[in-house]
Amino acid sequence: MPRTARSNQNGSVLLVTQSSTQLMFESNEDRDHFLAILNISKQKFKFDIFAYCLLSDYSFELLVRTPHMNISKIMSSLLITYTNYKKPQGKLFTQRFKSKPIASINDLEKMLETVNKPAQSPYNSYCVYHKLTTSPLSLLTTFDEACFECDVKTVKEQLTEFLHEHECSFEDVMANKSLRDECVFNLYQTTVCSLKEIGELFLGLDQSTISKIVKKSLQDT
Repeated sequence: MPRTARSNQNGSVLLVTQSSTQLMFESNEDRDHFLAILNISKQKFKFDIFAYCLLSDYSFELLVRTPHMNISKIMSSLLITYTNYKKPQGKLFTQRFKSKPIASINDLEKMLETVNKPAQSPYNSYCVYHKLTTSPLSLLTTFDEACFECDVKTVKEQLTEFLHEHECSFEDVMANKSLRDECVFNLYQTTVCSLKEIGELFLGLDQSTISKIVKKSLQDT
């Protein structure tokens, strides 16, 4: 029996982490403000938040699903707004955020346990679930494995957006190794596609080449 087509509402499920060399959260007032900004972003960009952790002074973690918007745009808006609030001396975020696609329901369950550290704090979703978060129980009972499959249409939309942002064509990307590698890494970070599936999109680049691109990009971030 053929599989039902994947709904575009599923989107990509991602673990997002952002760190800073400066104090990101100097007080709980900062954390409150960050959560308020996060809630506004959630309403504006229509993404789901399943877990969060703001316990570190220098970093945060978010477990999200992004059915309507590229995670890069969501994070750009979030980080710029928070930076404007903090008014830091120098650049608050010198490194790009990291996002890890969640590839299966089992991986999602493990990630929920990891992010939901057993800390009795309102700045960790282990303790507090309110209007900002979607219940993990609801998440796990409504998702199926189709939510974690590589969706060709979504990947092509991501690629088209990358080309638009860089004002170039696919031919330009393939002719420019640095631009190609940036595009490959962007798709690796924002989709659940395998290295092989990403390579096929880039005119059949082999899995080994994609793996090298990803490893180098991770080292550079």
